[in-house]
Amino acid sequence: MRKKLSIAILAIFILLAGTTTVLANNTATNHVSLDINPSVEISVNIFNNIISIEATNEDGEKLLEGLNLENMTVEQAVNAIMQKAAELGYIADDGSTVVSVITEKEDEELQNAASNGVSLAMSNKKLIAPMYVDSSSPEMRAEAKALGVSPGKYKLIKMLQAIDPTITVDQYKDAKVSAIIRKANELLIANGFEGKPVEDMQDAVDNLEQASGQLEQEQNQETENDEDVNDGQNKNQNEIKNQNTVDNGNKNHTKVKNNKKSILLVDYLYI
Repeated sequence: MRKKLSIAILAIFILLAGTTTVLANNTATNHVSLDINPSVEISVNIFNNIISIEATNEDGEKLLEGLNLENMTVEQAVNAIMQKAAELGYIADDGSTVVSVITEKEDEELQNAASNGVSLAMSNKKLIAPMYVDSSSPEMRAEAKALGVSPGKYKLIKMLQAIDPTITVDQYKDAKVSAIIRKANELLIANGFEGKPVEDMQDAVDNLEQASGQLEQEQNQETENDEDVNDGQNKNQNEIKNQNTVDNGNKNHTKVKNNKKSILLVDYLYI
């Protein structure tokens, strides 16, 4: 009786282990957004094995049409996708095309696999395509999906909106990544920011992040300054004020200085 019970318990454990393995193999734990334009998204499990690959725009559908990516690694799949992109003319001969590789969660191994796939394809096709490799967040991916845009492109558009809040997602959801960077460069010049050439695409987008973040912070500071002046209040706001005490009828007046700092210009693709 005990022997039969032990066998039954062992069978249950084996069944549970098998079920857990199946769930792990078929549950997406991260996603890679590959954007040129076209845009596609690769979903992987906990082992970074591919679960599914889907297009996130019409050009992405053309890119995946006829491709058999079954049982491939992420590197192999990205390699095949990028070679097809080159064959369809999505990669310019002059090196101006930008490839964005964005994972939903930070995962260096997954990012390396995807970027290696891009590099292999470009080497095979004897082309040059600068890459932007980064991560976003599950929340940003959900927002992007709701707006019908890839997570990778959405992150760049969000940085663009920090420079110019009037820009909409619809304006750039079908644009090339290089066009978004070029637009950012134009906006930075229009805002009077000085810059210098950068070494690679990663530097360019890092500068865009720095620029958009600084502009957003300055806009917040200017709003606070206006409120302070309109209210006629003498508040200590160490981050946004330089106070100069003036002897005028024993009253203290605050003079606010807004000193813009020069930042690196995103001019890698300014052509």
